Amino acid sequence: MVTATLPNEVWDDVIDYCRSRSTGFFFGTSETPLGLSYDVFRTCCLTCRAWVPRSRRNLYTILRFRRAFQVDTCFATITAHPFLADYVRVIWADSQEEYIPFARTDMVLKLRNVQSLMLDGDWKPYPPNHRYHELAARYPITHLTLGAQFQVKELVADLFRLIWAFDSLQNLHLDVDTEGYNITGAESFKISALAERRGRCRALKVLELGVGGGPGSDDRLVPWTNFPPRLAFSTAIVELSLQWSNWRPRSNDSQALLGYIACLGSLQKLTLDVNPRRYRTTAGEDGQAFSTWITSILAQTRAHATLRRVRIRFWRPQTDWFSQPISRYVFLERLVTPAFGELVRELPAHCQLAIELPYGPDLVADSPEWWEKELQARLSLRETTIMVRLHHRTPVKWNVFASRPIWMPMDQDDPSYQEREEWLID
Repeated sequence: MVTATLPNEVWDDVIDYCRSRSTGFFFGTSETPLGLSYDVFRTCCLTCRAWVPRSRRNLYTILRFRRAFQVDTCFATITAHPFLADYVRVIWADSQEEYIPFARTDMVLKLRNVQSLMLDGDWKPYPPNHRYHELAARYPITHLTLGAQFQVKELVADLFRLIWAFDSLQNLHLDVDTEGYNITGAESFKISALAERRGRCRALKVLELGVGGGPGSDDRLVPWTNFPPRLAFSTAIVELSLQWSNWRPRSNDSQALLGYIACLGSLQKLTLDVNPRRYRTTAGEDGQAFSTWITSILAQTRAHATLRRVRIRFWRPQTDWFSQPISRYVFLERLVTPAFGELVRELPAHCQLAIELPYGPDLVADSPEWWEKELQARLSLRETTIMVRLHHRTPVKWNVFASRPIWMPMDQDDPSYQEREEWLID
C-alpha cells in the first residue's frame, strides 16, 4: 500500500488557514476564536517536526497581554530564543484592571516587526501625559485597533494623542460606544486645536468606526453631536466603514460625522454595517431609523466622484432581532424609500451597490438573483450595478433567538403581504 504525502508547502497553507482573524472587536468576525486557534497551533507543534516551524510562527504572530507580569514572561522567552521575536506582528493589550507596559524600551528593541496594535479594556489605568504616547510610537504601527472604554470625557484627548503619535498609521478601527465620546463643543474645540499642532494621520487610508453597547443598553442613544472633532482624522481616506450594533442612530445627533463624510473627496469605498439589536419595534419617530440614517450618509457622498463601491451589510444579530420571520417585500419597502432610490441613482458611473443580507439557518438560502431582480425593479439603475450576497452568522448556542428564521417561507411571502403597523424597521 502506497502512502500519499503532501508537500510541506501545502501543509504550511493548511496550518495558516487555522489562524484566527477574530479578536472580539473587528467587524463581522465569526472565525475561530483566538484561544481555540492557539490550542490548534500548539497541537500542530506536537504532531510532527515538519510542522513545528510554521505552527510556531503562527503561535507568535499575535502577543496578547492580559496582565502586566505577562510582559516580563514574554521578554524572558524572546531573550532566550531571539528568533521568536521576528515572528511577532501584532500586540494586543487587553486588560480592564491594570496598565500593560508593552511599549517599554527593551520590548521595542526586541520586537522590530510589529505592525499592528490592539488596545482593549478600560483606559483609566494608562499613564497620563505624553510619555506613554512617545513610548508606543516607537513601534512602526500601520494598523491600530482601539476598543478602549471611556466613561470620562477628558480621557478622549489622550486617545487622539495616541492615534496621532503613529506617523505611518494607515488603518484605524475605533469603537465609540461609551458616554465618554459624547464630548461637548468646547472639548471638541480643544482636540481640534491639538490636531492643528500635532498633525492628523496624514497616511491614514482606512477608517472604521464602531458603535455598539453593552448588556441592557437596548434603547440607548449615544449622540455624536461633536464627534469626530474637526481635524481629528485625515480627509484623504479611501475606505470608510461605519458599524451600528444595538445603537439606534439619529441624523440630527451626528452633524459632525456627516460633515466629515462630506469632506472625504478621495473616498472610494463606503461600508455601512448594520447589526440592530431589534429589527422590529413599535412605530414612532425612530421607526425607520436605519433607513433614514443610511440615506443621510449617502446624501453626503453626492460630490464624491471617486466613489466606486457602497456596501450595506445587514448582519444576522446574536440577540433577539425580532420575534417572528419578516416579509422580504416589507423589508424592501422600508429600505428602498424614494429618498434612498434617488441618492443611489445619483452615485458615480460604474459605482457598485453591494447589499449583504442574512438568512436563517433553518431555511434554504434565498437566491441572490431574486434579491438583485427586486432591487433593480425598485431602483431602475442604469450605470450602477447591484450585487447581493446572502450569508450566515455564527449562532449563539445559549440564545434561543439566534436560530430563528430571518425571512418568511417563500411560499407564504408575496408582494401583497401587509405587516401590522407596529412592526417597523428600527
